[in-house]
Amino acid sequence: LYKCLQYESLNIPSPTKHAFADDALPSQCSSPPKSVTIRTLFMSNDLGDIHDEVDLGSVALQVQRKRFYVDVKRNRRGIFMKIAEVGPDGQKARILLTLNAAIELREKLKDLIDVLDEVLKKDENESSSETKEKNETGNKTSGTAPGDDLIKSHIVNFPFRRYFLDLKRNKRGHFLRLTMLSTLNRIQLAVPSEGMLDLYNAMNDLLNKWWSGSRAEDHKDPKLPESKSMRVDNRTLYFDSAHNRFGTYLRISEVRTSSRTAITIPVRSLFRFRDIINGLAEDLTKIKLNKTSDNQPPSDESDDVKEIAPTTNGDNPS
Repeated sequence: LYKCLQYESLNIPSPTKHAFADDALPSQCSSPPKSVTIRTLFMSNDLGDIHDEVDLGSVALQVQRKRFYVDVKRNRRGIFMKIAEVGPDGQKARILLTLNAAIELREKLKDLIDVLDEVLKKDENESSSETKEKNETGNKTSGTAPGDDLIKSHIVNFPFRRYFLDLKRNKRGHFLRLTMLSTLNRIQLAVPSEGMLDLYNAMNDLLNKWWSGSRAEDHKDPKLPESKSMRVDNRTLYFDSAHNRFGTYLRISEVRTSSRTAITIPVRSLFRFRDIINGLAEDLTKIKLNKTSDNQPPSDESDDVKEIAPTTNGDNPS
């Protein structure tokens, strides 16, 4: 009776005996409260989404003190891949990929593995030569310990998500930094160099089994040109074409050792952007040429012969 009075005072229909099996109410308490009904439906939808996700295949990897899982799952949207990292403290980080994105990421990973092999061979040769020099000249303190250096980087662009693969080196060795950047969050995995080949093999085996070989799921996306990059001093510039629900655009990323910045330019503005860059390049080149000629002493040589100093990236200005 007390519960019935509570519902009546709030103008909320009270629950029936069937709504609360462990707490039967008098018969005059009729329909269940709306809040209980809404909550029950919400929980049912959540459970339905969870049960709709089906595990198709899984590979577990143990690399040093970390565990990695590569899973292929299916839900109402289709088949996708999940790469998860579980640290020694139990913390988890997960990256989700469509199978088409996983195909491209696998190709970039293979390239980084090849680069890592070359770097390791080069480091081995340098370490052997340094050992010989120490034996000949006596023990001397070496240079500073290597920092967190970026060796090579790849970017995989897909609608609503971007993936960054950064091969890095620090005082503990080489590793792969795998990052998924979406609209809402940024998730990172750190794979030690010993596990890069195992990760590639796991992805390759699952993709060979579950990927149909077609890119039908991305049939609406336009064919985009390949990404380009250039090295300028201690940073790398990446030029990536991308497409989302707002249209097609160009992303220019500047990647340094410890930072990454980017700008985006819509396709409709690319020609204007190109004209501005070309104009500035011509103007800056003329300023440099005038400055060089002003600093030179007068000479009897012909003005047609000019020596132009190289720019900072090693290319002569045109």
